[in-house]
Amino acid sequence: MLWSMGEDELIDLLVDLQGLIAQCDAGLLAAISEADRRDLGKTAGATSTTNWLSDMLRIRPGQASRKVKLAKDLDTSLVMTRTEMNAGRISADTADVIAQTMRDLPSEAGPDTRFDAEHAMLEHAHTFHPGELTKIGKTILNSVDPELTDQILAKKLADEEKRAARARELSISDDPYSTSSFVRGKLDAETSEMLRTALEPLAKPRPTTADGPDTRTYAQRMGDGLHELLRRYLDSGESPSHAGEKPHLVIRIDGIRLFVGKTRRLLELRDRGCAFPGCDRPPSWCEGHHVIAWLKGGPTTVANGVLLCAFHHRLTHQGAWTVRIAGDGMPEFVPPPNGSAEPENPYATQDFERRGW
Repeated sequence: MLWSMGEDELIDLLVDLQGLIAQCDAGLLAAISEADRRDLGKTAGATSTTNWLSDMLRIRPGQASRKVKLAKDLDTSLVMTRTEMNAGRISADTADVIAQTMRDLPSEAGPDTRFDAEHAMLEHAHTFHPGELTKIGKTILNSVDPELTDQILAKKLADEEKRAARARELSISDDPYSTSSFVRGKLDAETSEMLRTALEPLAKPRPTTADGPDTRTYAQRMGDGLHELLRRYLDSGESPSHAGEKPHLVIRIDGIRLFVGKTRRLLELRDRGCAFPGCDRPPSWCEGHHVIAWLKGGPTTVANGVLLCAFHHRLTHQGAWTVRIAGDGMPEFVPPPNGSAEPENPYATQDFERRGW
């Protein structure tokens, strides 16, 4: 009989049969819903309607589970979908996609929004197959209630930011093999960006000098930048008080003398920043250095002081360079000898140029 049909007749037959299958599936799902309401599975000794249905109809547990969930949804909340399925206009697969879409709607979606979402999905169901309909379902809320979608996204973003903030952590532990410490932590996006913004201007490579370019790695420059940032912050007086007192570092060493107050300001006026040749670090980046060490009796005075940035301060203390105050009161620097031992009295054998060589 089928071989004698024309193409149009065969197509019509396929559509009609699919409609009949949809109606049969609708009847099956209605029967499953009623069986679940009566709890026939428990009466038969099964642990659930799903297990009972899987055993009785000889279908896979996953398939039985989907049928039970869809049957409940069609019987309780998806009235329009049930009507379309009873009329044979949508398949069980399509009804399952619509049901899953409705389950995925957020709890904030009220009855009107849910009605509009189901209606929109049914309209699309007459054009698209279940695979395409699944993709449409993921964005259906934005189509029927864009304002609610924006609110949910904003809340989700705020929740994510709160979780990220709660996850902020920082630990500082001493290195047992040196005087250094390990710093480990995890920062949220906002804090990370704030830290980068604060550190990167302080971590720029130093200008090339007679000693060559800045050879520090990026990580080393960021470490030095953090040191400088903390030093400025603690010196600024803007830090919060602790037990009624501003946080400060107390170094208990007998006899230590620092360039502070009026003496510090006079050094800044004279040197205008790091006095080392070729360095342009501003006064706020600099530390006061005793030309004659205070341990050797050197006074904390302008005549015995010079402003140096942290790098050139360390360099000077390493002994490669020496510094003195010339007769006109300005600092002068002596470079290290080229490949030879440093003279016992470098001032007697070296020519000096103020802030240069």
